[in-house]
Amino acid sequence: MSQNEWIYDWNAASPPAIPPGTRVLLDDETLRDGLQNPSVHDPSIEEKIEILHLMEALGIDSVNIGLPGAGPRAAEHTQALAREIATARMKIRPNCAARTYENDIQPIVEISQRAGIAIEAATFLGSSPIRRLVEDWTVEHLERT
Repeated sequence: MSQNEWIYDWNAASPPAIPPGTRVLLDDETLRDGLQNPSVHDPSIEEKIEILHLMEALGIDSVNIGLPGAGPRAAEHTQALAREIATARMKIRPNCAARTYENDIQPIVEISQRAGIAIEAATFLGSSPIRRLVEDWTVEHLERT
C-alpha cells in the first residue's frame, strides 16, 4: 500500500463549485473533535456552554456535543450541553459521535431522553487505511464487527 492510499490529501481534491445562493450548513466539531489534540486545553463545562451560545449567535446549524460513550466526564459534559440547548431553546441541532457499538449509542439515547431533545448519532467505523493497516483489519472484518 502506497502512502497516497494511507493519507487522503484534502488539498488535491477540487471541490465542485457551489452555485450562488445555495445554503451551506455548518456542523461545528469544536466541542468534541476540536479537543482531540494533546496540546489543546479542555475547557470547563461553563466554558463549553459559553462556546455553545456563541455558536448559536453565529447561526451554526448543528454541533457535535461529545462522545458520551468515552467515559463519565464526557457523558456528564454531553448531558450538560444537551440540557443547555433544551433550556435555552436553542435552534442549533445537537449530534454526538459514536462508534457503531451499543456502549457508545446507548448513552446518546439516554441523554436525549433526559434532555427532552432529539440528538443525532453521528456513528463511524475506525476504518481509515492507516488504522486498517496497523490493526491488520480487512473490510470484511469491519463489516462483521
